[in-house]
Amino acid sequence: MKPSDFYIGIVDIIGIMLPGGLLALLFSDAARTHIFNGSLMPMLTDEKANVAALLVAAFLLGKGADAVGSVAFDWLTDKTYRAWKVGKHAGLITKAGQVREKQLGKEHADMVSDFRWARVSARERSPQGILAVERLEADAKLFRGLTIVFLVAALKLFVSGQVLPGFIATGLALLALARCSVQRWQRDKTALEHFVARETLVPGT
Repeated sequence: MKPSDFYIGIVDIIGIMLPGGLLALLFSDAARTHIFNGSLMPMLTDEKANVAALLVAAFLLGKGADAVGSVAFDWLTDKTYRAWKVGKHAGLITKAGQVREKQLGKEHADMVSDFRWARVSARERSPQGILAVERLEADAKLFRGLTIVFLVAALKLFVSGQVLPGFIATGLALLALARCSVQRWQRDKTALEHFVARETLVPGT
């Protein structure tokens, strides 16, 4: 393990740290009372300690929110918005499948999906293409994480008796989930477009 092996990219910063930081702020008072109380964990006595605790909490909570959001919502967005878009872009997906089958051979073509193979190809052969894909991936993770943040905030508001703000937070969660659906599809569509264009225009490079 070397310091250079520890890498935090745009996906981690935007898609993980921001939702995680918001969750950490939502529960900052409870954390100071029940965790950083001097018995379980040392009290946060200065600015550096507070910043360090916030960064660690943001990363851990962001990873947790991303995992929960993936399990809870990806299947739903795949069966609704994504399924609709796949039907509308059947030609692109068919062409990507033909190129993938030609590269891998018919006997190995089923070992990876068109979407995953397109992303691998973009990563290996198109730095600009994978950058565009990673930006969309970061946006998708961000809005998926924000869905969890708004749902947690809504639950906290409902429990405290703030009904109207709770419904507003629930509405924001639905909007964030809708945007996540769009960004996830745009991520895969962009990867497919770069894959098909590069392999069609400059095959084998």
